[in-house]
Amino acid sequence: MLEKYRQTIYGVDSEALDVQKVRDLEPMLLRKVQRECFPEEVQLLQSGKNVQKGSRLVSLDPQWDESGLIRVGGRLQKAVDLDIDLHPVLLDPSHHITKLLIKRIDSNVFCHSAGPNQVFAYVRRRYWILKGRNTIKSILRKCIECQKWRKAATVPIMADLPEARVRVGKQPFHSTGVDCWGPIIVNVKRLQEKRWGIIFKCLTMRAIHLETISCMDADTFLMAYRRFVARRGTPKELLSDCGTNFKGAERELNECFKAMSNELQNKLAKQQVDFRFNPPNAPHFGGIWEREVRSVKNALKCCFEEQSCE
Repeated sequence: MLEKYRQTIYGVDSEALDVQKVRDLEPMLLRKVQRECFPEEVQLLQSGKNVQKGSRLVSLDPQWDESGLIRVGGRLQKAVDLDIDLHPVLLDPSHHITKLLIKRIDSNVFCHSAGPNQVFAYVRRRYWILKGRNTIKSILRKCIECQKWRKAATVPIMADLPEARVRVGKQPFHSTGVDCWGPIIVNVKRLQEKRWGIIFKCLTMRAIHLETISCMDADTFLMAYRRFVARRGTPKELLSDCGTNFKGAERELNECFKAMSNELQNKLAKQQVDFRFNPPNAPHFGGIWEREVRSVKNALKCCFEEQSCE
């Protein structure tokens, strides 16, 4: 019987119980709980006598109903057509069926999202569990699904800053992050053309260098990079995302460097730039220059006013 009730309240029923069977099964189980937990009170009330003064139920004015259940007493016996049971069934908090009942309500009715007070208010509509509030708190505190809802987000300990961020004493733009943004619609005589921007971000000193390009290809990026080097000096490492123009520039520079003579390679070995790319689909790796892109775009919007910066 207990196993059938467990299957019924959790929706795992192998015998396909219908509605009438479920309705007949619940009072049977409630009577079982009361006869196991309140045997003396059941005998006295069934014979028409009052419970003893030392009973746990004496303060609730228990009454015996027609279905053989002990209910909370009161003066509302003639009240009908109400959504709640004015005389709820008395249950013992330590019984296993009572705990299963609370778990069913928490799972099926509230989907583990309600707190103890809300579950307690719902249980009181039909059942009166002795020390019900503390019992419900104890059960929900041990429920794994409820813990997932109540668990506060854990803030992870941040890792150490990367080496490029703590190179103290190096020249500006020793470690540089680069990114493209745009396009911006500009007026050229009577025509409207697109322009893109390139931002070079010093990872140590937070300085920035801006360049504009007319198209998104490797050759145009290399020309912007040469202008950047002529003004700021050659960086030792260049970090970027996996843009096709950046990939093409890296490939072209490496091919040109390998084609140089040995003597020229030795002279330029100290100036060779280490291209490093972030993992694919990981823009958060370049957050330090992505945030600067947003600031530059906001400033350009204020300057251009009516012209588009998207």
